[in-house]
Order: sequence, then structure tokens, then C-alpha cells
Amino acid sequence: MSSEQLVSARIRRRISRHVFIIKGDKMNLVKFFSDTSDIVFEPKEIRNRKINQFLDYIHGDISDEDIQDILEFIRSGRYHVCWLYAVVFSSFQCLINHGVWNEFLARAYHEYLDELGWDYELEIVGKMLSAGDIESVREFCLDSKLADEENNTYFMESTIWKGKDYGA
Repeated sequence: MSSEQLVSARIRRRISRHVFIIKGDKMNLVKFFSDTSDIVFEPKEIRNRKINQFLDYIHGDISDEDIQDILEFIRSGRYHVCWLYAVVFSSFQCLINHGVWNEFLARAYHEYLDELGWDYELEIVGKMLSAGDIESVREFCLDSKLADEENNTYFMESTIWKGKDYGA
């Protein structure tokens, strides 16, 4: 194989590693989720573009298979080591928006808040869970913007949500 062919093959491999859109508008979520650890360390422009691709895709008309891929990402626990905060929070919101919400997902959401240091949010959701109120956890998840598409994070300044103090 000539050096020109080797370079061409390397470029094709590099490009294929970074392409998540396949067959028209279909995104390969399994590949995207498996690559999140690498995406975190990519240059900001590339990382943000991939996060935005993901967000645009899951806010569109996605298939039942895609919903299952998102559920598997949560069920597998891989979301615990995902430092793409907007991807994780939006995954939970996507499931809710597609009618998928239960105690397991509410507890998984709580665990993510705990592991990554959202203290006030953790206290609020924890109180809701201890009261068995997964519907309020659902609302909190939908209403809260804890990260953006540039992977910036936002933290509450108290345990007050919707006029109620969950820290008392």
C-alpha cells in the first residue's frame, strides 16, 4: 500500500469515528453514547457541534428504537461517567417527553445529581423521592436547566423550588 493510500485510509477512519449521522437523518445513538468519553476531550467547537447534533436529533421525531437506546444508556449506568451534562439531562427529558418515566428513572436522575455535585437540586429531588412523588421529580427534571449545549453547568442557589423550601 502506498503512503498516499495509507493517509487516505487514516483520514477515512478518522472521519468515520466522528460521524454519528447515518442513512439520512438517522443518528446512531449507540455509537454516540459509546463515544461520549472521547467527545469530552475534543476541541470545544467539535464537542459543541456533536452535542448540538445530539440535542437537535432527540428533540425531533425519534423512533422507538432510539428511545430504547436512550433507556439502555441510562439502565447500563454509563450516564454516570458521562461528562457531557447536557446530553445526560436532555436524555432524561427526552424520555419524559416520549411518555417514559418511572421510579427507576427518577432514582437514576437523583443519582446523577448526587455524583456530580448538584447539592440543592439533589436535596429537592431527594425529598420528592422520599415522599414517593416521582411526578414532581419529573416536573423538576423538565423545568430545570442544569447544563447547556456548551457543557456549561448551572446550579440553584437554594432548596426553594416553585415556592416550596425542600431544605426545611
